[in-house]
Amino acid sequence: MRRLVAVVALGAMLALMASLVLDSAQGQDKPKKQKKKPPRVASVHVIMEKIVFPNCKALGAGLKKGDTSEEALHELAESAALLNEAGFLLMQNKRCPSKTWAQAAARLRRCSAVVYEKLEAKDLQGAQKAFKAMTQACKNCHDAHKK
Repeated sequence: MRRLVAVVALGAMLALMASLVLDSAQGQDKPKKQKKKPPRVASVHVIMEKIVFPNCKALGAGLKKGDTSEEALHELAESAALLNEAGFLLMQNKRCPSKTWAQAAARLRRCSAVVYEKLEAKDLQGAQKAFKAMTQACKNCHDAHKK
């Protein structure tokens, strides 16, 4: 009798364990919920108003001033670097509405990188030339998209 009770108890435990294993395995079949990435909330207007415009204005004024002190060149190079980053931001998060936009953003990235390199080399004339090409790219895009 004891043996029968032990066998029944063992069977019940095995059934319970099998049920738990099956429940656990079934839970693994369910796709895991992926966490949503936080949205990129900066609008094109904000990027232009808070990053592009002030840095473009500072860079243009600084290049025109012609101060070649270490501090002035460093500040101008920082503005060029931020404009370069803006060229990437303007393409991300489905912000790019056209080929003109994409070409202007690419030119913004290329020209701002040249401006940066020229400033690092203390080549003010080279930086001014690259800045002029960069602002032409901005004009092309603004002509197409800015109302």
